[in-house]
Amino acid sequence: MYLDYYRMHEEPFNVTPNPKFLYLSAQHEAALESLCYGVMYRKGFLVLTGEVGTGKSTLCRALINRLEAEAVDVAFLFNPTLSVRGILKSINEDFGNSIGSSEKEDQLEVLNGFLIDRLNKGKNATLVIDEAQNLTTRALEMIRLLSNLETDQKKLLQIVLVGQPELNAYLKQKRLRQLAQRVSIRCELRPLVYEEAQSYILHRLSLVQKQKNIGFQNPSIQFHNNAFHKLYAYTRGYPRVINILCDRILTEAYACRTRIISKDIVCQAWKDIQGTQDRKSLWTKLFSRRE
Repeated sequence: MYLDYYRMHEEPFNVTPNPKFLYLSAQHEAALESLCYGVMYRKGFLVLTGEVGTGKSTLCRALINRLEAEAVDVAFLFNPTLSVRGILKSINEDFGNSIGSSEKEDQLEVLNGFLIDRLNKGKNATLVIDEAQNLTTRALEMIRLLSNLETDQKKLLQIVLVGQPELNAYLKQKRLRQLAQRVSIRCELRPLVYEEAQSYILHRLSLVQKQKNIGFQNPSIQFHNNAFHKLYAYTRGYPRVINILCDRILTEAYACRTRIISKDIVCQAWKDIQGTQDRKSLWTKLFSRRE
């Protein structure tokens, strides 16, 4: 709706986890580098945690892209609620292994053969499990057993568990202590601090400009300082919430025929998201803008 008005070639604040838009704050960069190190040096179990909306999925996509660029085979499990057989089948399929049997033993045999073949060819393999806090205890025990696939010197499969903070509490259970003891690298994502949130917004805006300029500044959009402060107060530095609010801010500013983002526009956008603003007024502005 507002792309031409702001001279953009795509929406800057889409909530899908597109690694193209990854903003590498100090903590995000450290997490990405740690996970890459853990995979490349075959450290076995790696854990990434963070609250909802802190950018875990986007970081995962960036990790997968980087690993694939290094010729690492990656299987990505995004539905951890599957049965043990379903998880094994999904892992094999993601690695490109075709097998007619759904029996656990047959699935494990095929996976082990694939991993040994990768090792003999000097290649690495990684399993990334998103929303890992939703894995059942039985599934986690099976995942632990996958880490037993190894030679005398090397782990055949690197496993990255990605989840919300309760994943850490989950792994502290006595019955999962064998798995917890095998975790070699732990990373945590926290909400962005104010300066990071400001840079995050400007970074995303810079990526969608039709005409690139030096730095992060977009001449077609200007944020007042108090607008940034109000935006941060509402979002508390959570990237997903920032995306949702900023998209609404741009829509509100477009409806008001302005490229200057004021504190009032931020407040109005937030009210609209919360359902406390008269939506009719916004749509009236938008239809008036199109005439």
